[in-house]
Order: sequence, then C-alpha cells, then structure tokens
Amino acid sequence: MLTLKHITLKIKTMSDFKIRLLEERDQLLERTNKLDAFLDSDTFENISEFQANLLLLQYDHMCDYLECLNLRIEDLENNWVKELNNIKIPEDFLDSL
Repeated sequence: MLTLKHITLKIKTMSDFKIRLLEERDQLLERTNKLDAFLDSDTFENISEFQANLLLLQYDHMCDYLECLNLRIEDLENNWVKELNNIKIPEDFLDSL
C-alpha cells in the first residue's frame, strides 16, 4: 500500500540527489569560469607551451563535463515530472490522513 511516508521518502531521495548534482555543477561552473579568465590573462601568455596546451585541454574537458551535468539535470527534471505523474494514489488515500 502506498503511504505518505513512501511518497515523501521518494521525493526526498530524488531531491537530495538532484541537489548534490546541482552543487557539483555550480562548483564546476565556478572553476571553469576561473580557468577561462586565466586563459585570457597576461599570466597565461607567460607559461610554457606544454602547460598552456594542458590547460586548454583541461578547459575543453571541463566544458564537456559541465554540458554532461546540465544534460543529466535536465533529464532528471523531465523524469521527475513523469514519475510524479505515474504515482498512483488510491482513492481513499486522503481519507486515511
């Protein structure tokens, strides 16, 4: 039998996971923006070519990772709505509260 506790636990679990994913994305976005600013700085012009190439590669991978996280968040949001719509609540459920 579906109970309010089951529904609440499912929503909380999904929310906690999404919150962690959003935090990860926000931290990565901040680091990516900082690296982007460094790549445009005078300091970047003074590092070795090898280090510069590695930083450019790192920046590209960070952008790919950021895109992946954004797609995962978008998918979670779309599936979240689908899952909520698929929860079948018995007709007498509200009477039992």
